[in-house]
Amino acid sequence: MRIYTKVIVPRHYNRTEHSTMRNWCKENFGVSNSKKDKDLGYQNPWYARSDWYLINRQYERASCFCFRNPAHATLFALRWS
Repeated sequence: MRIYTKVIVPRHYNRTEHSTMRNWCKENFGVSNSKKDKDLGYQNPWYARSDWYLINRQYERASCFCFRNPAHATLFALRWS
């Protein structure tokens, strides 16, 4: 069973900033969605997506990052808050 800690970045969605956050995660937590890791049965340390979320009673597009290690989620939230 996979359990991830979700962090939603509640600011106006920006594709460039989302890409910057993904690159920061790769540098600090390792590559996610690697085919080699999937072949070995390894579960992703993190993954990211952008979607519509209810923020301040209205739907806004935001970045969502999910981490297997809760400490990584905390570090990410502190860095990008």
